[in-house]
Amino acid sequence: MTFEAPAALLLQMNVWEMVQHNGPAGMVVLVILFGFSIFSWTVIFSKWQAFRGARQANARFLRAFRKASGMEAVMIASEQFGPRRWWRFSISVMRKSSARSRRAAR
Repeated sequence: MTFEAPAALLLQMNVWEMVQHNGPAGMVVLVILFGFSIFSWTVIFSKWQAFRGARQANARFLRAFRKASGMEAVMIASEQFGPRRWWRFSISVMRKSSARSRRAAR
C-alpha cells in the first residue's frame, strides 16, 4: 500500500511544477540533461543526413555501374563521383576480381 503514495504524488504534479520546486542541484542536473539531449538530437539529425546523402550517392553510383559496359567505363563513371573511399574500394575489388577471372580463363 505504500507504493500508492508516490504514484499519487506524481499524478498530482505536472512537469512544470516539478521543475519549479527543484533545488539548485536539481536544476543543474536538468540543465546538463537538456544540453546532452540537444547534443544527441544534433548528432542524430546529422547522421541521418549523412546516411541519406550516402544512400543517394550510392544509388547514383549503382546506376552508373549498371549502365557501364566494361571496367574502363566503370572507372570513368566513378571519377565523376570524386575520390570517395568506398568507390575507390569497390573499383579496386572489381579490378582484382576482373584480374582473377582473366587468370582463371587462361
